Amino acid sequence: MSTSNIWSTSRSSIKVMLHLVHQPTMKERIHILQAKFLLRTIDTPDDTLMFRLLPYIRTSTSHSQWYKLTTSPLWRLCAETDPDQLDRRKFKAIRQDYLQESFENRRADTNSILLSACRPQLVVDPIL
Repeated sequence: MSTSNIWSTSRSSIKVMLHLVHQPTMKERIHILQAKFLLRTIDTPDDTLMFRLLPYIRTSTSHSQWYKLTTSPLWRLCAETDPDQLDRRKFKAIRQDYLQESFENRRADTNSILLSACRPQLVVDPIL
């Protein structure tokens, strides 16, 4: 039994519903949470354990999950800016650009007929 039979809806209509209420996909949510975590580690105070462990965690010999987190597409966009200049406002702008680009990619997909008929802006639909 497929997922569409259980929930009686197709995946494409779920994408449309998420767009109408301005909600990111689960993959986008994961990337946002990973980037928020990495952003928080940059600004940790000097007397925290995380601050003390960061030099070790960032080395390739530590075999930590750090590198997996830094490979997310959103964090790669954040890494293009100067880490000292990266604050919450700048992160929010980068996140919005990432979500817009991701939406445009999904919308341009040949299988996204329903989504391509939606408004191209990332705002809550005024009909709702």
